[in-house]
Amino acid sequence: MRTLYIASTETYVGKSAVSMGILQRMHNDGLRVGYMKPLSVSAVRTTESGTDEDTELIRQTFNLSDPIKQMAPVAITPSVIETIMQGKQVSYTQQVQDAFAAISENRDVVVVEGANTWAEGALVNLTAMQVIELLNGAGLLVARYRSLHSVDIIVSVKRFIGDRLLGVLLNHIELPQLDYVRERVVPFLEQQGIPVLGLLPQDRLLASVTVRELYEHLGGELIGEREWCNRPVESLMIGAMTSGPGLMHFRRNPNKAVIT
Repeated sequence: MRTLYIASTETYVGKSAVSMGILQRMHNDGLRVGYMKPLSVSAVRTTESGTDEDTELIRQTFNLSDPIKQMAPVAITPSVIETIMQGKQVSYTQQVQDAFAAISENRDVVVVEGANTWAEGALVNLTAMQVIELLNGAGLLVARYRSLHSVDIIVSVKRFIGDRLLGVLLNHIELPQLDYVRERVVPFLEQQGIPVLGLLPQDRLLASVTVRELYEHLGGELIGEREWCNRPVESLMIGAMTSGPGLMHFRRNPNKAVIT
């Protein structure tokens, strides 16, 4: 049985999507797959199961029968942090090990999704490095490429995780930077012993929401044309100007919503 831990450099970098893609590929290859998210730091409670939304989505998508409490055994809430700050000992190591033992039974591969970042979980000894060692797994890092500063973070993660890091997937690369990343960044990272397993260019459509999703979520009222509801919103702009300068300002970005 193999264990693959999916870590990330920051929030909203595509870690859950990568986890789902890997699970789907392994499932298509005939492997018996399992999933768990040992540590939830920003869990949102759902009415159906009372647990992490990412875990619930993956559980439903892949028809996994494991109990939710095993798939997402630990939630770090403000009250837990307050308890630790008061000097009380809190340990979830055995709880994670027991949940993992149950999920990994009769499975070929278990995909373990990390917390918001690779460093989260330090208060309870469940950082990416600690969980990888605890479960005797290997790590895959998902990183958003913003600039050369992203390289520094990736190298830092490699030094903490060491040889258990299989490689990095660079996500959200802006198209003008793609050639530079391929020709300069990838060779450098591989010289540092960090295989680059994939380059994913930024897709604004995937990151957008529709007008309908915005006004329904905000509880707003639609005063424009009904057919506008399916238009994508890729960015937000704020402004309260007269019509002349305002139009020049707002025309800089297509597919935006204006807050005024």
